[in-house]
Amino acid sequence: MSRRLRPIVLTVVAAALLPVPAAEAFSEVGNPCVGDDTEVGATMIALTNQGSEPFMQPNVPPEGKSVITRWRVLVGPGIGPLQQQLIASHQVGEEEDIRVGESAIETVGAGSNEFATRIPVSEYDHIGLRGPAETLICHREMNVAGRVKGNWATGETRHFEVLVHVGVPVVARVEPDRDGDGHGDETQDGCPTSAALQTPCPLLTVRTRREVKPNAILVRVTTSNESAVQVLGRVGWQMKARYRVFGLGEKTPRMIPAGGTGVFRLRLWPAVKRRLEQMPPRRSLRVKVAVGVTDAFGAVIRKRLLVRLPGGGEPR
Repeated sequence: MSRRLRPIVLTVVAAALLPVPAAEAFSEVGNPCVGDDTEVGATMIALTNQGSEPFMQPNVPPEGKSVITRWRVLVGPGIGPLQQQLIASHQVGEEEDIRVGESAIETVGAGSNEFATRIPVSEYDHIGLRGPAETLICHREMNVAGRVKGNWATGETRHFEVLVHVGVPVVARVEPDRDGDGHGDETQDGCPTSAALQTPCPLLTVRTRREVKPNAILVRVTTSNESAVQVLGRVGWQMKARYRVFGLGEKTPRMIPAGGTGVFRLRLWPAVKRRLEQMPPRRSLRVKVAVGVTDAFGAVIRKRLLVRLPGGGEPR
């Protein structure tokens, strides 16, 4: 390892504990048309909604795992009350879908109707409606819908009939699900970086203590949560026309269990010890220490410490 190092920037790198990049905000998909008619004894699948205003994507966006957390329908005057159910399906053939999820059955009436739900979905999944008796549709040019007649169980693959100028009047709120626990990150999951928790993530706290030894600086780090911890130091001094800099510490982060304490040894280079031996006790070298902690839930804490190494030479 070279004794002349560039300035060190502390970076905590632990593949299993890296904070997950921020997810996209929720999106709305479906068809905002007003239900003006019904189909009897069928499940209706939204395929395209060209011609409906305002335009929105008809299917689940391709951002990885997602959850439908709410759905709404607009019902025209003179229709209802009707029992309706949101359906999610995934296309597996040219005109074949497998049903992947459903909401509870809700009662809708004229006007706007909105309901909470929780349906895990994946990219490009279709949404649709089903009524035990009648299913809402809208008549719009350029709209295309799929129709599955009769009973259709979750997990079952069925052929659908393509209907043109027919839409499915349902809009769904789709939230990201970064940890894949089946709960929407924005309204249903208090800890979106851990599949084991839906309550708020445990608070990360970090305590540090330093101690100067003859050949090293010891830094003790205690964390409240299981964490990847890295401790790096930098010390330098002016020497004639150049500034000498030495890096201290291990490049690889170390795992510390919840409530545990890790002891990090910042070994002093021989050149640093020689420099201290040449300095009187009234002078010292300043070591800048950076502590980086990333816990299992993606929380990050960084601390900066300043450690003084007193000279060990003869007083002047």
